[in-house]
Amino acid sequence: MIVTPRLFVSACLLSAATFAVAACGGSSKPADAADAGGADSGGAGGGPSGIHPNRVVGYIPTWRSLVPSAYDLASLTHLNIAFANPTADGGSDFDEPVRPQILPLVQAAQAEGVLVLASIAGGSDAGGGAVAAQIVPELRDAYIASLLGLVERYGLDGIDVDIEGEYVNADYEPFVKELRAALPTGKLLTAAVSIKNGDSFSDAALAEYDFINVMAYDYCSWTDEACDQAGLEKTQDDLAYWTETRSLPTDKTVLGVPFYGWCWGCADKQTAMTYASILAQYPQAETEDWIEDGAITISLNSRATIATKTEWGRDYGGIMIWELGQDASGTDSLMSVVAAGQD
Repeated sequence: MIVTPRLFVSACLLSAATFAVAACGGSSKPADAADAGGADSGGAGGGPSGIHPNRVVGYIPTWRSLVPSAYDLASLTHLNIAFANPTADGGSDFDEPVRPQILPLVQAAQAEGVLVLASIAGGSDAGGGAVAAQIVPELRDAYIASLLGLVERYGLDGIDVDIEGEYVNADYEPFVKELRAALPTGKLLTAAVSIKNGDSFSDAALAEYDFINVMAYDYCSWTDEACDQAGLEKTQDDLAYWTETRSLPTDKTVLGVPFYGWCWGCADKQTAMTYASILAQYPQAETEDWIEDGAITISLNSRATIATKTEWGRDYGGIMIWELGQDASGTDSLMSVVAAGQD
């Protein structure tokens, strides 16, 4: 797919080389994080406590450029590289030819004080199904051991669990609990979650995470008629579900925003478009979330809406971005809006 929004492949993360930063593996913490008491370094399973002020979590999929200079790493607090999934031949999506490109990115991010994680699963049946097949009781221990090896091998700061849809099943909670217990002290465990199947996530599983990334987008998918895919009102309802109905602490609830939009009329039914491509064709996307051009209708989050959501994120656990490779460049970028909102 050309842009691959989270509907198909959701979040991201990756790893660092064991020689990247510290011998124990893991990046240096930003000064404000250290002052806050060991920011975002663990939770229910024995990791360090503390809340990272103003989290900015960015996903980068391995099919995008992995050149560090392509991204504003300094404006991030967390980088999730997607996806570190098992492959049919017994390997990993982090294997060649991707692996040599991952290491410099991890090193560059950690040099900026960014915490780097590897994201697993994703919204596709291929990614989600591959991980779901490994977390069944008879294979779970071996799979967790492979993830621990990934963390050690790349010097990662943790694992991001992006299991979605039907794959959030009876095996999910035991897997999350066992993974948390197995992760070394100081390593993060986070998750990407969707309100679409919110009731599938047990309270016990959610309690194991240091924080969750709320995928507050794709509210309508594969519909014949155009609809609002990430509007402000729906986003408020989404946040209320996780913090009120599910009683998650606000400071552990990170608001996810899309750096892409959906187009009706661009193809047979519904087509994903990066923000960069939308803005290039429709300059009004800077301020408008709804664009109509003849038979074409596009629903997106404009710079103005991203600014509002970034402000909201400061009252919660921060802001999450799917995904950085979809952004426009320079002063037209959505990332520049997010960065400005942290001042």
